[in-house]
Amino acid sequence: MTVYTIAFFASVLVSGITEASWRRRKGNTYPRTTTLGALFVAVILISVSALRWNVGTDYPTYHTLFRVYASEVPYDLSLTNEPGIRILAWFSSQLGDSSQIMFAFAAIITIGLIVITIWRWSPAFAFSIAIYILYAGWTGSFNAVRQYLAVAILFAAHRLIIERKFAKWLLIVCLAFLFHVSAVVAILFYFIPTKKTSAKYQLVIIIIGIASMLSMGFILDMLVNVTGDVSQWQGNYASRSVNPLRVFTAFIPILLFWLFNSRKQIEDSQAWFYVNMMLVFSVTYLASISSAMVARFTIYPLPFVVLGLAYTTSIPKSKERILLRIALIVLFAIFFFIEITKTDDLSNFTWIFEKR
Repeated sequence: MTVYTIAFFASVLVSGITEASWRRRKGNTYPRTTTLGALFVAVILISVSALRWNVGTDYPTYHTLFRVYASEVPYDLSLTNEPGIRILAWFSSQLGDSSQIMFAFAAIITIGLIVITIWRWSPAFAFSIAIYILYAGWTGSFNAVRQYLAVAILFAAHRLIIERKFAKWLLIVCLAFLFHVSAVVAILFYFIPTKKTSAKYQLVIIIIGIASMLSMGFILDMLVNVTGDVSQWQGNYASRSVNPLRVFTAFIPILLFWLFNSRKQIEDSQAWFYVNMMLVFSVTYLASISSAMVARFTIYPLPFVVLGLAYTTSIPKSKERILLRIALIVLFAIFFFIEITKTDDLSNFTWIFEKR
């Protein structure tokens, strides 16, 4: 945990200093332009990811397949075969015969895009970086490399949804699809409301989530019929239940929105899309409680929780706002500690320099 702890405090400290400096000079203006401070935060988090060795459940698989991926360019670049990772592996192989170069480029793209997007749009950069590290997928990208590359691309371009530019959003989804076919679900994000929704609308979404949870067996059978892949949709991973703690924490962001009066800040910042995505994230986790495979789709709305929480906790009184954010960081830190310590592939962190 030492590496993660140092990276956390260093990132939050630098992000806090960067945010304070920006506000003194520019005030609360969005989108923020990229600064050296924001880049430095990204470099800290990228470095841990890029210089890890055998950290992440799927790391050995990617390491083994590196040369296979590279050798398939340009002979096997069908759209459904996720050519993005193959092109990335091929490009990396031109610089050196080491999978570590591929992991480094993946870290730069994934973490770089996410951190800079958070910087551009979050009203609480330091708080958002803390949530990103502790809950919203920093260490998750050590494992699901291809899927997080897709997530980062979508997150970086999400303003196309708010600006109602469907054709451009469709192109971004196609680009993300090249890294992971499941990114096609992001087309549906365009139809998530970007305005304030009623309690009735939110209740309907929750009911849909409950119905999906109760009918997950039928949904998995349907996916088998559509894809013909029995091993994927009826295997052990597909039928494995999700930790109830994950589902509970997934509802914390939207519960805070219901409990605290931060609607004026959300309205003034045109941030309703982030709030609505928090609801989508929560309900998706609820629907997938009986299938770890389906729960992987929660990765796509996950980064929006970072921005949604920043706006939701922007309550008027500064003392209450600070205490609320500190309480959330402590809560997610406990969650982070539990998740990391029970996962040997993450808890036993090894630098590339210590490779044997």
